[in-house]
Amino acid sequence: MSLESFESLELLQTLEGHDERVWCVAWSPDGSTLASCSADKTVRLWAPGPGAPPLAAAGAGAAAAVAPLVCSAVLEDSHTKTIRCAAWSNDGRHLATAGFDGLTAVWERQGGVWESVATLEGHESEVKCVAWSPNDGALATCGRDKSVWLWEHLPGNDFECLDVKPGHGGDVKAVAWHPGGELLASCSYDDSIKIWAPEPGGGGEWECAQTLAGPSGHSSTVWSVAFSPDGRQMASAGDDKTLRVWECRFGNSSDDGGGGGGGGGGSRRPSFRLAAAIGGYHSRSIFSCSWSADGRWLASGDGANCIRVFTRGDEAAAAAAGGGGADGGGCGWVQACAAEAAHESDVNSVAWHPSDATLLASGGDDGRVRLWRLRAAGGGGGGRAVMAED
Repeated sequence: MSLESFESLELLQTLEGHDERVWCVAWSPDGSTLASCSADKTVRLWAPGPGAPPLAAAGAGAAAAVAPLVCSAVLEDSHTKTIRCAAWSNDGRHLATAGFDGLTAVWERQGGVWESVATLEGHESEVKCVAWSPNDGALATCGRDKSVWLWEHLPGNDFECLDVKPGHGGDVKAVAWHPGGELLASCSYDDSIKIWAPEPGGGGEWECAQTLAGPSGHSSTVWSVAFSPDGRQMASAGDDKTLRVWECRFGNSSDDGGGGGGGGGGSRRPSFRLAAAIGGYHSRSIFSCSWSADGRWLASGDGANCIRVFTRGDEAAAAAAGGGGADGGGCGWVQACAAEAAHESDVNSVAWHPSDATLLASGGDDGRVRLWRLRAAGGGGGGRAVMAED
C-alpha cells in the first residue's frame, strides 16, 4: 500500500470550555455533534454554530470544509465527581455518562433540550466506561471494582441489571461492543482483554468466552479496546506502548459475523487471535485507539502528548517504514502520520468521525478538545486553525 496520498494531521480547531482535563470525546452517530466529558463534572456538546451547515451535510473527505464548532449545550449536575466516559446511543437520542462517583447517568434529548432521565447505581467505586449495544437494548459499564455490568434498557428509560461479571483481577478500564451485538470486550489493569458472550441456551447470563493475555497479549495495563466497523478486527492499546490488532472469527466459519445487532442472544462462539503487534512508535502509555469509518486508519493517543495514525501496508512497505518498530516487524502495519505535540499533556481520547474517514477528534489533560484533518500529500487545504471558547 502506498502512503503517498496522505501524510499529515492538520489541526483544524481547538475547542475550549472545560476547566479540567478532558477524558473522553465521542461523536454522535450521525456525526453532527461532538461530546466531550471532563474532570470538571460536565459534558459539553459541540456543533456548528447557527447558520452553518451541519457536519453530516458538509461533505466527507480530506477536501471537505468543516464549519467551526461552538458549545451548543452543557450537561451538568448528574455527577459529583469526574465524568470519565460519554457514549451516544446508536439512535442518537440518548447520551450515557460514567463517573468517578460510582454512577452512570443517562440523558435524553427532549424537544431540543437534554434532560437527565436515569441514574444507574451498583458499582462499588469509580465507573470507568459505558457503552451502548448496537440496537440500544443494553448498556455495558465497567469500573474500578473489577467488574463488568450489563443493563437492559426498558421502555420509559428504565434500566434493569442483567448480569454482573467479576472476572477481571484489576480495575476494568474500558468496554466495547462488537458491531454484531453478540460480543462484549473488556480490558483491564490486570493486563488482559476478556471477550464476553451470552451463555448457550439463553437465560440472559453472559460468560467469558475467551481471555486474551500471556505471550500474545499486552504485558501491562490495557487501556482501550475498539472494534473495526466490519467487526473483523479489534484493536487494543496498552501501557506497554503497543497497539495490538486481533482477528475475530466465529466458530469454524471464515465469516467474521456482522451479526444481528442485538444486545445478546447470539449463539456462535468467538475466536480471537493476534494479527499484529504495532510497537516502537509510542514512547509512553497508549490510552486510546479508534478506527476510521472505512476501517483504513487506526488512530492512537498517548502519554507523550502524541497522536499517531497507522494503516495496513504490504510487507515490503512495512519493512521500508520500520515494519511496526521494535515489537511488530513484519506486522503489515505502518505509521501514516503523527502529531507529536497534539496536546500540552496526555492525549486521553481519540475518535474518528462516523462518516468522514479523515476527520479526527481528540481530548487531553490540557482541558482542550481538538479537531484534526488527515491531509493529502501536497494537498493544500491550508485552512488556518481556529479556536472556540465557551
